[in-house]
Amino acid sequence: MNFFSRLSYSPHCSAALAVWPVALLLGLAGCQTTAPEAAAVAASPATTAMAPEIPGLAAYDYAKSMDPLKALDDAVANAGKDAAKVAALVARLTETLRAPATTWAARQAICERLGRLLQDPSGGEVTAAHPTLVVLAPWLEDAKLAPLALVALERVPGPAVDQLIQKAISRADGPARQALEGCLSRRHPPAPAAAPAPESVAALVADLGGTNFAKKERALQQLGQMPAGAVSAAVADHLASWDAETQRSALILLGRLGHQAAVAAAVTATQHADSSVRLAALTALGRLPGTPAVAQRLLAAAAGTSSEETKAALASLGRLNGPGLDELLLAGARQGPAPARVRCLRALAARSTSEAIPLAYQLRKDNEATVRSAALDLLADIAPITEQAAVLEWTWQQTDEDDLTRAQRALIAITQRGEKPAESVRMVLAALEKAAPAVQLRQLRLLPRLGDADSLACAKRLAASSDAAVAAAAKTAVARWPKPKEEKK
Repeated sequence: MNFFSRLSYSPHCSAALAVWPVALLLGLAGCQTTAPEAAAVAASPATTAMAPEIPGLAAYDYAKSMDPLKALDDAVANAGKDAAKVAALVARLTETLRAPATTWAARQAICERLGRLLQDPSGGEVTAAHPTLVVLAPWLEDAKLAPLALVALERVPGPAVDQLIQKAISRADGPARQALEGCLSRRHPPAPAAAPAPESVAALVADLGGTNFAKKERALQQLGQMPAGAVSAAVADHLASWDAETQRSALILLGRLGHQAAVAAAVTATQHADSSVRLAALTALGRLPGTPAVAQRLLAAAAGTSSEETKAALASLGRLNGPGLDELLLAGARQGPAPARVRCLRALAARSTSEAIPLAYQLRKDNEATVRSAALDLLADIAPITEQAAVLEWTWQQTDEDDLTRAQRALIAITQRGEKPAESVRMVLAALEKAAPAVQLRQLRLLPRLGDADSLACAKRLAASSDAAVAAAAKTAVARWPKPKEEKK
């Protein structure tokens, strides 16, 4: 395996890999593995209980709903600078991290957030006995799990973390040792030097385009620490002349630097013959200054035949920052071919553009079924609880099976998004019991999906309905009611 193949990455993990060079070096993110057993050191139940459980986080996977990650980020935001809340959330996430059934994707997401929570003084002093360090210490000595551990620990100050990394270095070799040493050097960078002369940047860029492995590695590391403008301009000028592996690594660097000078070269690279270069370029564009022209290129890439490139393009549209972007996407969602409108709606949802919510309502009667579906998906993803009544009315009116399914999904997502979900559920149940039998028959399937005790009680009441069809459907729902998790075998 050569240097550049180690820098290859899964597009699903691009965010973590672009930020953390060590994960790029090991090239192992996305590989499911079982965490080595750590000593059973856990926070007290009282501390952990202060942080809410995050539904679905431990089972999160890249191909599944982003709802657990949104809930996780909400929990981090809610903790803020409150020392008790931060400590409780760290304890909760550490317990999830050490659970054997927690997925790789969930561990990656948790480690990224722990890296921010633990570096804040309000999270408490991080000592060698801290439960999070106890869990992550053996990971540092596991070649597959070390990238995740370093994502969590690299920015956490204190000698305890330094000692863990130094211990792991003494037992590692090859790329793993280089990654650990690189992390330690970034934790204790040398005093800032004077800005490098233009010749220094030029010489390193020449090394990056050369054939000497050691010089390439050194060039990538040093260029990332130099002025972003000078480096981006120099790398962009030579990018197209390099081989695919070098271009891919250079694009990751350009994305990290985030300078305007790299935009044109990255846009050109989205049409490279090599798919890995295209993916790297699409990901980099999401971290570079955004313009309507860049957004148009990402929309065009999302229309391609590669599902990975579609996902990467839409993810970058979700992150893209710059003037006129939301306006472009809103206009694109209003008119044009249905596939293009759907992509614009998906991008607006990824950007959490609240201005798109009124447009989604306007599209409820659009002639194109795919556009109606995308509008409902947008509401499911970003509409707040204040939209519950309007979406409920829309749901009650649906008779087309596809529209009904998506409308119900949106209604459930919005209902469960409220600060008091139980009250929000009761509003849906009250409306269902007052509805006409034909509506009740269509909407009964909502009840098991809500799954709470109030919904079960509603289903039992409807089982006594004077309408035979409604009563039969309700009885079937009650008979097939999902058991609480603790009762499943």
